Amino acid sequence: MDARHIAWIGSTPMTRDIHERAEPMTGLLGAFPAGLPEFLAANDGAEGHVGKSFLALWPIAQIGEWNGFLETAAFAPNLTVFATDGGEEAYAVSRASDQPRIVNVPLVGLGHVDAKDIAGDLAGFLQWLGGSAIDPLPADSAIRGKVIWRVQPIMFGGDPTDQSNIRFVDAIDACKMAAWFNHRLRDVGGSA
Repeated sequence: MDARHIAWIGSTPMTRDIHERAEPMTGLLGAFPAGLPEFLAANDGAEGHVGKSFLALWPIAQIGEWNGFLETAAFAPNLTVFATDGGEEAYAVSRASDQPRIVNVPLVGLGHVDAKDIAGDLAGFLQWLGGSAIDPLPADSAIRGKVIWRVQPIMFGGDPTDQSNIRFVDAIDACKMAAWFNHRLRDVGGSA
């Protein structure tokens, strides 16, 4: 599977202006797994389906800021989140080993739940997301830029099937709310 099988909505190829705004991230992106910096640059902030999975890339110029809102450095200092599944799961680069790896972590529970190793490069990540299904599903532009948020997160007893527990919120708000819940987890000694 490769990027040709992704049904992007709102894909915006990097322009010179975006490259200039993303300049402070250059060192960070250099430490990303093979193929990922170029993929992020070519699909800056895009959202869409990879097979049956949804992928919401964070705008490259906001990766550092949004990780700040999520308080990634406090909860999981070896990680840099760069995307979500449009809901409660995040995709991050882990620097816990010699080679950077792409991992899957929950937004609520970041640093409290072990990261799930996905791949060491972009090709492996796209394969993991898409599996064997390469038929893109239609993307809904009405929820572009939104994250599915559970008012009461599952880790705090929320019912994953209760539709009244679901709201669509901006990615920045989801990061801030996840950080708040992660502080509560730390306060009560939550762990993986």
